[in-house]
Amino acid sequence: MKVATLGNGAGMEIIDADFGPLGRIALKAIFRIPVPIREAVLFGRSRFCLPLQKLFVRALGGAYLVQTRFTEGPMCGQRFACLTSEKYFLLGSHIESDVQRVFSVSVKPGDTVYDIGGHAGYTSLLFSALVGPGGRVFTFEPSPANYERLCANMDANQKQNVTIIKAAVSSHTGVAVLKECGCMSALVSGADEVSRATSEVKTITIDDFVSRRRNPAPDFVKLDVEGHAGPVLEGMASVLNSKRPAIICELHDPAEDEHVKRILAEARYRVSPIYTHRQFPRHALAAPQ
Repeated sequence: MKVATLGNGAGMEIIDADFGPLGRIALKAIFRIPVPIREAVLFGRSRFCLPLQKLFVRALGGAYLVQTRFTEGPMCGQRFACLTSEKYFLLGSHIESDVQRVFSVSVKPGDTVYDIGGHAGYTSLLFSALVGPGGRVFTFEPSPANYERLCANMDANQKQNVTIIKAAVSSHTGVAVLKECGCMSALVSGADEVSRATSEVKTITIDDFVSRRRNPAPDFVKLDVEGHAGPVLEGMASVLNSKRPAIICELHDPAEDEHVKRILAEARYRVSPIYTHRQFPRHALAAPQ
């Protein structure tokens, strides 16, 4: 039986999805728009972006999981399950293209990469392709919902060089409260978020993961933990001073930005912004001096 596909015009095709007449009209209309304009209209800084996102998702019949396949780039041919409301679905292999260009230059075959904040596994699939069969990817994801999706996406592509750790990376080992919010799930104070959906999760440090658990230290680190990057870096001080990995960090607010820069300056790292269209969230590249 032939499987129906629909290209999203961004290096990805949607596999055998029945969106209904209104949904297909909406998809074909949005997929004709060049990706940079599509990103600016739906995910930019305008106050109209969120209402437009909601309108688009409503036309599709809601936010639900669909199967996709990459049609270009390092992940070409790999499958990826994502929600119709997510950036992955609309931007495909072009998502955060400026950051992906840094990945492609910084990560080499045979490298060990730590993907801290793995979400559904998009960057883990990319890193797996970049490091090749001789490299390793360690993906850290504390959210039970995200962890399930992450494992499913790695299994669908039979990834042998990706190891998934169900834990939050922090400055200490123990337990913490995680506010469940999809790709924006974040560690919080339990007292601050008693009315939200939360999970109790295990916390680990990178220094402990490397030294006590005898895992290979990273050559490259991707860090996206929704405001918690400072404590993560505090918990990998030994690795920063010994292995000296390059780091890409997503910064979400001025407090996180200041905390991260202070720690990296003390570890003798040079921090450079990666071009984005907004102040926060934004990405920075940290390289050892």
